[in-house]
Amino acid sequence: MGLTPFSFISELYLLITSVGLTIGSELALIFIPLPHDPSNLIGHSFKIFSFYLIYKAVIETGLMKPYHLLFRNLKQSEESLKEHRSHLEEAVKERTFELTKATIQLQQEIEEHRMTEDELRKSQVRMAEAQKLGRLGSWDMDLFTGQLTLSDELCQILAIQAGEFDLSLEGILEFIHPDDRDQAKKVIEEARRSKKPFEYRYRIVRKDGSERILQGKGETFSDAAGNPIKLIGIAQDITEMKKAEEEKEKIRDQLLQSQKLEAIGILAGGVAHDFNNLLTTIQGYASMALRKVNGQTSLSRDLRQVLQSTERAANLTRQLLLFSRKQPTRPHFLDLNDIIDNLLKMLTRLIGEDIILTIAPKPDLWSIWAEEGAIEQVIVNLVVNSRDAMPRGGQITIRTENMALDEEYSKMIPEARPGQFTGGG
Repeated sequence: MGLTPFSFISELYLLITSVGLTIGSELALIFIPLPHDPSNLIGHSFKIFSFYLIYKAVIETGLMKPYHLLFRNLKQSEESLKEHRSHLEEAVKERTFELTKATIQLQQEIEEHRMTEDELRKSQVRMAEAQKLGRLGSWDMDLFTGQLTLSDELCQILAIQAGEFDLSLEGILEFIHPDDRDQAKKVIEEARRSKKPFEYRYRIVRKDGSERILQGKGETFSDAAGNPIKLIGIAQDITEMKKAEEEKEKIRDQLLQSQKLEAIGILAGGVAHDFNNLLTTIQGYASMALRKVNGQTSLSRDLRQVLQSTERAANLTRQLLLFSRKQPTRPHFLDLNDIIDNLLKMLTRLIGEDIILTIAPKPDLWSIWAEEGAIEQVIVNLVVNSRDAMPRGGQITIRTENMALDEEYSKMIPEARPGQFTGGG
């Protein structure tokens, strides 16, 4: 039961009075020295009475009850605080565990993101290298804004920097060859209209005036409503490939021509072989007739003319057999000037009218030990190769000379040896 303001004041008054009596009794005991003095007894009596009043005021009246309640509440609050602290510590532990787990997960995601970025960068580098090796550039164009984006390799192909021209369809069309520009516009417009993949070949003109040939491919991308929104394509520089194709076509034509010549040579060889047999017969009968005429001047002269003609025909036949590589030969001493002179007519026919053939023989040329057919074939091959190297015409000069190679000079020429030689060029 709590105290009213009046009872509290009353009890406080009793408490103060009892304290005062206690202090007074203690003073009486101090200043009265006689232990058996009646005043001493009175002081003890006051002290006992004051304790009684304190007991009555404090214990019986319940003055300490609020303090008991306060101590009890404090204890309950302390226990409640401990309980809340325990709950809070558990909550902190759980939250700390969740944060640690989230931190680990975040670190893993960051690491995965970093690895993804690294792979993306590596992929971009590989793609750039592949584009560079393949001379392949890429582009895309926003059909709403007309903005054009070019890859680095395509800028390299065009020999430009990205900021050097208008990044639009009109800007890129300025690089296309005037003869191919209208066709390129038609291809782009048809792609926007039909939304189908497109492919075309065109030429570009760089700032330095050089031309390149590009092979282009692309596709049209549409939104959910089916409206075209973007064009994406590639452009490959096929200039070198085109040159290689032209060279391949040229070599193929040369191969076909050589096959034709080989067939003609085989046919000519067969005809020349049969004709040579006929000439041998004619020469034999003409020689026998010449021996029988015995000085008949006019008839002898005619027979000698027949023999000379058959000899020239035999030489021509031998050259045909040489051309068809069917003439068997044996090595012996030869005059290189005579061989070239005998081949002159045939070489003139081989090189055509656009090439001038000049012969510069060396007088007193040393003889050579070789197969006549092999030397003739070497000369023919050299002249034919020179002719093929001059498609627009020119001049071929065949020169012979005596040469003496010393030790020092022979070291400069592979497979050469010192000595005296007959050469040509």
